[in-house]
Amino acid sequence: MITITLDIASATKMMQGIERGLNDLSPVWKNVDVVFRAFMRQVFQAEGAYGGPKWRALNTAYAEKKKARWGAKPILQASGALMRSFTAPSDPNHVYRVGPTFGEFGSRVRYAKAHQYGVLPHLPARPIVRKFTKAEGEKVVDIILKHLLREARR
Repeated sequence: MITITLDIASATKMMQGIERGLNDLSPVWKNVDVVFRAFMRQVFQAEGAYGGPKWRALNTAYAEKKKARWGAKPILQASGALMRSFTAPSDPNHVYRVGPTFGEFGSRVRYAKAHQYGVLPHLPARPIVRKFTKAEGEKVVDIILKHLLREARR
């Protein structure tokens, strides 16, 4: 026979710790940003094909002008400013705004939105920011769960 006894006081204390952890996720955001930046590096390296469809090819006329000015660079990486803004925490255009219950990561580059959504008729949408793949989603969940368990044991 197995007897299971629940220590209500200890369980209550653990639940209060979990609640405390959910009310202040500040300790997790730096690690979530690391996951975000690694994800964005993959998106740029795969020209959008990581976590979504590959970005539409450049039109021939623009591709020739771009190559003449910047050399053979991948799509959305002519100067490198856009990619750096998503992947380098020290870049002045990298967005890292956090609070106890929110984390915001992204880019301040003024033309990022135009590439994200497109500007008809000349600029097709090339979605840069997209949902995490299952792998990144699991990493973020693990980061948050680790935080909650630490708070529950406190």
